[in-house]
Amino acid sequence: MLFRSPLNSCSLADYVEEVHAVVAKLESAPILVGHSLGCWVVLNSLVKQRSPAAILMAPGTPKGLRRWAFGAMRRHPWTFLRAMTVGSAEDVFKTPALAREFCFTACTTDIIVRSCATRLESESTAVTRDLMKRLPDASLLEEPMLVLGAQDDGMRVDGDALAVAQSYGAEVEIFPGMGHVMMLEPGWQMVAEKIESWLADQGF
Repeated sequence: MLFRSPLNSCSLADYVEEVHAVVAKLESAPILVGHSLGCWVVLNSLVKQRSPAAILMAPGTPKGLRRWAFGAMRRHPWTFLRAMTVGSAEDVFKTPALAREFCFTACTTDIIVRSCATRLESESTAVTRDLMKRLPDASLLEEPMLVLGAQDDGMRVDGDALAVAQSYGAEVEIFPGMGHVMMLEPGWQMVAEKIESWLADQGF
């Protein structure tokens, strides 16, 4: 994304605007797929611009991320305090140990965990605050939707993905023994196959 404003001042609305700018250049409306923060972007995009379908991977609770954030801060108070005062949000996941706790499972190879931890980049402070807000009201959306959750997701509270699916009347599947970064976890092929089969069932 190429924001017109400094990254830290970019809000969720700015992220959505960037998606709309890309979609406007396409010949037909795309199926939107979002992971984690991307779920907020997809859902808020759908409020303003229709899409054939949407897929949400590891979404947050319909009430925002406050409950997860408070729990994580209790476990790592100094890490979060340092990130919020003299650092940035990605500092919470900067070490391999923290990256594994929040984003991966014990089955993920050290190479993948270390690689992800060292390649983390800054995120907008403004959009991080937006994640504490409720997801869009279900009455504003009409697209068929698939929600995919990870049973051992360290970035979510148990039941988050199910709550999102129930809120939007979406089909849901929770993958056992899988962490937040579902695209890199052992068994990622099952996630890809579920997406492929669901899209086929929808006629895409």
